Amino acid sequence: MAARKMTFTSVRDEEFIISEAQGRRSREQILLHSLAERLQAGTVIGKVTKGALTAGAVTYDAGNAGNGVMAAAPTVDAGVAAGVYIGEYIDADTFVLRGPGGFEQHGAQGVAFNGPVNFTHNVGGAPNAAGDIFRIPVAMADGHGRYVQFDPAATDGSEVPAGFNCITEDPLDPVGHVRTSGFMRDGEVNGHKIFWPDGITQEQQATAEAQLAHLQGILVRY
Repeated sequence: MAARKMTFTSVRDEEFIISEAQGRRSREQILLHSLAERLQAGTVIGKVTKGALTAGAVTYDAGNAGNGVMAAAPTVDAGVAAGVYIGEYIDADTFVLRGPGGFEQHGAQGVAFNGPVNFTHNVGGAPNAAGDIFRIPVAMADGHGRYVQFDPAATDGSEVPAGFNCITEDPLDPVGHVRTSGFMRDGEVNGHKIFWPDGITQEQQATAEAQLAHLQGILVRY
């Protein structure tokens, strides 16, 4: 089964729908995020539920012998696990950083640490010693909750298919969010009349169709 890529042929609005629940249960008013180009009716969409990952204020255990300090606020790589990353000094010059999911990586004082979190921990007025602890909390902000084209490579929540836009929508001038109708649950769609993103693989499409069935109750028929 070949993946159908995004094209802009003429497709009648809602032509992709085979069946839906009674009343308006299958439909929902949705907000498309900053629409910059035409979005064809029947395009698979996802919801942005996750925002940026940020590191909070670094804390130090009260019983530490040393008072080393961060050269600057830590930064966070995209897609890392949220949680608390704990640095523990092995001796005056080296430490091990542990984090969610069993993460563990060694680092050295005064040397740039590159991992899921990035920082340089410098010596302070008193040298650090084995057992000294610092903690870096990493949290993910909530996403804006608007819808975009489904993207299996995304990490903001839109990698999970949430439904389909019902109406072909053109961008606003200037570009802005577009309120429209979505086909979001409990129904069947024609797999030959829906639109997937360019570059999607057959495996990714099959996974997305299974997610639509399991999470949204939408079956893709061929």
